[in-house]
Amino acid sequence: MDLLDMRRILLSTGNLVYRFELEEIAEMAGNAGVYGLEVVINKRIVEMYEKTKQGLFNLKTLPVVSLHAPYHIIHSWGTLKYELLRTIEIAKKGGIELVVFHPPLNPLLQPSFWKFFKSVEDFKKLGEEKVAVSIETLPRSMMTKFSCTPQSIYKWAVEKNLAVTLDCTHIASWGLNPLEALQYFGSLVRSIHLNNTHDCHIDSHLPPNDGCLDISSLLSYINEHNFYSNLDLVLEINFHLKNRNEIGKIIRDAVEFVELHFN
Repeated sequence: MDLLDMRRILLSTGNLVYRFELEEIAEMAGNAGVYGLEVVINKRIVEMYEKTKQGLFNLKTLPVVSLHAPYHIIHSWGTLKYELLRTIEIAKKGGIELVVFHPPLNPLLQPSFWKFFKSVEDFKKLGEEKVAVSIETLPRSMMTKFSCTPQSIYKWAVEKNLAVTLDCTHIASWGLNPLEALQYFGSLVRSIHLNNTHDCHIDSHLPPNDGCLDISSLLSYINEHNFYSNLDLVLEINFHLKNRNEIGKIIRDAVEFVELHFN
């Protein structure tokens, strides 16, 4: 396995699941050169899971490498706490390597999830050495600016044995460019949500090759430092209502953009 293979390019399923089956998304991604999927657990995925259980993630085309735990309450799955625990359990049963989750916004808005999050001393134990658990950097907003700062994410990752998922547009809203953020979090970073934006204060999730953020410098830095060889680079793109051909081209262009920096 060469270095590029170790830095795997994944596609986040996002809201595509409301228009396409998982296997269809995998086919589009595989044809564009993507290694695997990060499946976002939303209402649609929960509906499909309740019908097919673990078989939902056994795809013919690509592996499901990562699950993104719900960040809204899906009533059939209970509270954010139980949604996260259930996502980790599904990952363990299915041999899925990574679970990404959003930390609680603050103790006033999400008191029960905040209490649970603060009570866990070692998230690695929840994964039982089978699944890595990664905390995602959130965008700056009225709800997060005092509780989910980059400094808080770093502190929690160290204290609670968490990996970090660096979201490029989220971190830019704090006044950090993605490269500065990668250097700040260092070896804690397990995956990167590779996206871009036209405005650092808007969470627009454009392709990495389209926008004002300097993603090229980030990728070049990763290429120059072998200790970042095990990163998953997740294309987290908002495709809106584009058709299948348009989506395929956007993914292909993004993959080619990433590979250009690693060849």
